[in-house]
Amino acid sequence: MIRNSYAFLSYKGGAGRTVTAANVAAVYAAVGYNVVCIDCDWDAPGMHNVFLAGSGSAQNAKGYVDATERLGVKYGIQDVLVGVDSHGTPVRPADYVSSSLCDFTPTVVADAALEWREARGLNALKRGVGTLKFLPGTTRLRGGLTRVPAKALKKRLDSVIVEIRKLRNPEVDFVFVDSLSGLNPVSELICDTCSEIVLCFRLGVQHREGAVIARTFFEASESLRDKRIWPVPSSVFGAEDIKGMGADNQDCVRKAQEASMRIVNAVFDTGSESPIPSVGYYPDLSVSERIVALDPHRPNDFERLAARLISAADRGTAASLKPLLTAATALEA
Repeated sequence: MIRNSYAFLSYKGGAGRTVTAANVAAVYAAVGYNVVCIDCDWDAPGMHNVFLAGSGSAQNAKGYVDATERLGVKYGIQDVLVGVDSHGTPVRPADYVSSSLCDFTPTVVADAALEWREARGLNALKRGVGTLKFLPGTTRLRGGLTRVPAKALKKRLDSVIVEIRKLRNPEVDFVFVDSLSGLNPVSELICDTCSEIVLCFRLGVQHREGAVIARTFFEASESLRDKRIWPVPSSVFGAEDIKGMGADNQDCVRKAQEASMRIVNAVFDTGSESPIPSVGYYPDLSVSERIVALDPHRPNDFERLAARLISAADRGTAASLKPLLTAATALEA
């Protein structure tokens, strides 16, 4: 297990998992932490699109372009987990980290962070603006991971994060890992690598059932049952989600929030003693596939989630971010 690392998991796709991970990482960087995100969704790697959507980079007009090609880097996480690239050349964790680390700090964080920090009363923090870096996935080796034993995958992913921890100027404070969708042995080993798990889901029957299945999944796993689980209703906006809630939009939002929290409280027992330590939060209902967390004029729940994650990390980090925690509490009130 790697300290100060988060695995973002979902029962199925479309739950806002990747967007939530990217936006919370942007908040961490905005308040002064150095963050690295890894796209481990090797079925459909797409975190790079969230970062690029806020960078002014043109989207692909036609067809699919692999993340490595679009970012101009050599390797994706699959190359190092399989052990060789698509040409059969051996790939070490150090090769991947040194050649494929992308810096999104100037485009995603630095331009917006100062105004955002001033609006939140965070300019007194001494750390300044942190960094936001990214390691992509690839689809070139689709299916190749099925031939790699689970223990080997776990060891290689651990080695990647160890290499990230070796980075200097600046040193890395937190690692965010975007897992592939679903609850399976591979997502279990990804979660096992990290110190905490953020479980994302939406409203709807399938996601309610998925939350129940997820809790059973965590409790049945010897490696996961003692980890802190953050059940997050991260993406609940949609016509089907709010059907029958009335015409008034604010009423729809309120009822959607209440419904989301009922899922969290009913499935994870956040209001009482629970076999797994879990915390829920109220969802933001306008998740879009870009960085929206640094809007100085629009408080959002990515900030609240970031504040709660940071405050739970350890006393040292919580103390240095007291202004953010105070601001988040005020927003909730």
